[in-house]
Amino acid sequence: MTTMRPMIAKFPSRHHWATGQIPASTVANEVSQHIPTQAIDDIICRETQGASLLVHIDYIDALLCASGVNGAFYKLKLSAEESPMELLWLPEEFDLEKALTLAKNDNAFGVIEKGKETASRFAIRFKSLETLQEFAVKHSVPDTSHLGRWRLSGAHVAMGIHGSLAFLTEQGWTDVQILFIKDDKVIFLSATCGNNSPMYYDFDGSRRQLMFKALNKRAEILTKNSSQSSRPSASRPDRRSARQSDQEAFLRKVMPHHDKPKNPGDFAIDETKPPSDNTAAKRVGSQKTGETPESKARRES
Repeated sequence: MTTMRPMIAKFPSRHHWATGQIPASTVANEVSQHIPTQAIDDIICRETQGASLLVHIDYIDALLCASGVNGAFYKLKLSAEESPMELLWLPEEFDLEKALTLAKNDNAFGVIEKGKETASRFAIRFKSLETLQEFAVKHSVPDTSHLGRWRLSGAHVAMGIHGSLAFLTEQGWTDVQILFIKDDKVIFLSATCGNNSPMYYDFDGSRRQLMFKALNKRAEILTKNSSQSSRPSASRPDRRSARQSDQEAFLRKVMPHHDKPKNPGDFAIDETKPPSDNTAAKRVGSQKTGETPESKARRES
């Protein structure tokens, strides 16, 4: 019988933690403030401001609820059969202290932090969508649970928030809200699944690939249904957040003469896979020169 499960702990330097590998003793001391030391085992520290550890199954929920306290964040390492918890994304003006105050609820399971060090976003975890929706109504927090959450990988940093919004809008995604951008990844919400096929674009003479991945249950459902040719035409209530409206208003301001925005940065999008070297060689070898082949010329003479 399994009594211990792996969990991940993160100690971001922006929350006063030292840069580099966190000592195992520090991890143990911090975690033991929330659960008994006897419930912790096999701490393995990483170079990326984090650590993995085994936690007794009776204390997993307690440690999840403590996520965010003292600037340390915890999550359960899921199996392939498990689904992640539902996330209620908080408005941008929420800092960690305000997020923790709101998360002091019997049905909430701690705070998570995502994004760049200078532009992080916070969310509160819930085990069910119904609990999340009730919480959002009770505390007057914008509810984005009707939107799917996706990750766009391979995006160049030059795209930025508004370039990413323009690109996604052109590709058929609707009610788009960019949550955050980190490295070459764009995390966004959308009411529908647009064109999510792998794409290629040329930037500064190099070819880069764009790929989409669904990150929550709603996104998985929308992705599965995106192949259907017909979609419901009934109107739905406008539940756009202030952040989403601001992003769209800026897009209309910088692109006032276009019904549809162009690709960000005038990137040349190509949805087909680039030809391999062998294919290119065959094409070069098969080009017509206008001259009679040597073998045919011998036969004719």
